[in-house]
Amino acid sequence: GIQCDAVPTLLPWRIVRFRTPAPSDSMKFETLLETLEVREFRGRYLPYATLRKQLEALKSKQGPELEDVASKWRSSVEREVARIAMHIDGGLKELKVGLSALTKLAQGAAEGNAPPYMEIRSLDAFDNLLEGVGRYRNFAEVNYAALIRLMQHYDEELGTKEGVIVHLPTFVEKMGLDRFDAVESEIKAAMRASSHLPGLDTNPRVARMMAGLGTLRRSGLGHADFNRPSFALGLVFGLCGAFLLMILMLCFLPSLRPETFNTKYFLAPLGLFRLTLTVPLVYWSMGAVTWVCDMKHINYMFLLGIDPRCQLNSSFFMKRAAFLTSTWMLILICYIVDYKFELIGSGNTKGAGVVRGSWHYHLYPMATLLITLVVELSPSKVFQYSYRWGIIKCFCRFASAPFHLVIFADNIIGDIVTSMSRPMQDITIAACYMVSHYPQTQEDLDRFAHHQSHCGDWERAYFRPLVTGIPLLLRALQCLRRFSDTKDIAHVQNFCKYCASMFVIAVGRFGAGKPVILAATIFATSYSIVWDIVKDWGLGPYELQRLYRLDRAAAKEAASPVAEDSELASRQAPFLASAASPPGPGNFTRETSVDLRSSAQKKRLFGAYFYGCACIFDILARCTWTINYLPITFISKDLDHQAALFFYLVVVELARRTVWVIIRLEWEQVSNASAFRSLLWVPVHVKSSYRKPAAVAADAREVQIQMT
Repeated sequence: GIQCDAVPTLLPWRIVRFRTPAPSDSMKFETLLETLEVREFRGRYLPYATLRKQLEALKSKQGPELEDVASKWRSSVEREVARIAMHIDGGLKELKVGLSALTKLAQGAAEGNAPPYMEIRSLDAFDNLLEGVGRYRNFAEVNYAALIRLMQHYDEELGTKEGVIVHLPTFVEKMGLDRFDAVESEIKAAMRASSHLPGLDTNPRVARMMAGLGTLRRSGLGHADFNRPSFALGLVFGLCGAFLLMILMLCFLPSLRPETFNTKYFLAPLGLFRLTLTVPLVYWSMGAVTWVCDMKHINYMFLLGIDPRCQLNSSFFMKRAAFLTSTWMLILICYIVDYKFELIGSGNTKGAGVVRGSWHYHLYPMATLLITLVVELSPSKVFQYSYRWGIIKCFCRFASAPFHLVIFADNIIGDIVTSMSRPMQDITIAACYMVSHYPQTQEDLDRFAHHQSHCGDWERAYFRPLVTGIPLLLRALQCLRRFSDTKDIAHVQNFCKYCASMFVIAVGRFGAGKPVILAATIFATSYSIVWDIVKDWGLGPYELQRLYRLDRAAAKEAASPVAEDSELASRQAPFLASAASPPGPGNFTRETSVDLRSSAQKKRLFGAYFYGCACIFDILARCTWTINYLPITFISKDLDHQAALFFYLVVVELARRTVWVIIRLEWEQVSNASAFRSLLWVPVHVKSSYRKPAAVAADAREVQIQMT
């Protein structure tokens, strides 16, 4: 092999010698490079496959023509190296901007001008900056490995040793691979200077452990949890999909004895089933939000004021949701099969006045409630009781909205609670079902058919309007408090939006005519849709057109391997959360936020098609959302249709709110749309995955085999 001691070793493995690879090695190495790529740098790597194919054209050239083609190829490689160096330089500059803003925040915390938890968040933000340096370092190392391999093939095609000995050191020098240590040293120095824990001025790793944040994290080479869907998660989705198809099939199958089948008795427990289904649906929603935020580096923990030491993540939420969902579906299937096909006796109870009614049918919904309570109340090392108490306190803050300063987390909690009107109505429906007679009497079933619950007239006349209207009222009071604190007229407009929704409840409660109800519903729905898209998401018609043009320009840019960094490149840069240098603490105004927001729109983290689909979905889901505020008989009087509609409303509204939260957090990060923060800059959240040492060592061995 060719000895190459002159090439600096920057990779985590040591390159000792080179050899001429077999024809099959090229494809293996190309595939290996693809596995090492990180999602946010996709399209920025050295185009190894393209340059490798261009090298193959040298086989048919000879003499001066060969030298001319080889010179053009080296020029192409040089332009690619310059492009990569420009991207690395831009990323490191962005990290330095974040370091400057974070240093100011840390100084304010040191002088006592910040809450006591700011030091912990500063330590976590410093770790995110170190994570950013590590990811750019890995980006450079992957390109470095590809460059070495290309120079090997270059020497092989030309029969020389100039590629590795002469040209490679020149390319490496232009790439500037020696800049990371200096930036990392600056971050560590600022991190040590900001810590006021005694005796920790020389070791940032110890400072993090003392603060309860763990050790400094290092991201893997593209092996984060969110890069590829988990096999176990895919298996759960497949299982739940099979259970859902089975439930639909069983519902449409005729009963074994139709003459004794009682539709009212069969549908009576569904209120309790719906209530217990809400819990796994909320877990799915939280898992989806955290997963997307991790993938797009949205620092939801910083924005919502969550303790950086909290270890709750998308994996925990989805595992718990998968267990509760599969258990719920299995119990529901057992209930349907038992009632329709009488697996446990006929259940005839003539004394109760109905046929096919038995006490054991109530065990199925009670089992789902019992399992849910056990899971929620059981101790967990991840979901600690202090976190659960913190969630309860968040709802208490929302309930006392007008009496304290409203923060961004209060805003989000308030909007989420307004979407939970249907599950909150199911609380009384489930409670009345559990205290009713077992087996159900004819009077109970008639009451259920008339009121869709066992509670009677009081529940429909008083409790339902209150349980749907009080969250809207509290959210409207939040808007008034925000207006009192900021004098921003936008909060009055938001207040009017919630008043429009409360008007729909009022006209439905007092039995206004259908034209009045329909007009109020259309107005409230249109108001909410416009506010969601334009104000909460920052997506007007012109912004959507701009993002669409940006995506088209990105597609053309991706087709050109030597294109310079464009506006899309800066938008996809994951470590710049602001569009401009942040103002200093205490100098922030509403006008500053508006001025910065216009440039921050260029930093949107999703594509135009995602925003477009989200807008369409929000419009369609909002059209069903206001049905929660109307009497169900306004839509349908058939019991089967009402039961299916109730399930549909719960699922669709939670899905809509999930999409809303994701884009709302993204817009708040890039623009500080509601001026909740004194700085526009946000330390972008980077979620690293834990990989077993054996897996990391196996990757290193395979790379070494490919390189030697």
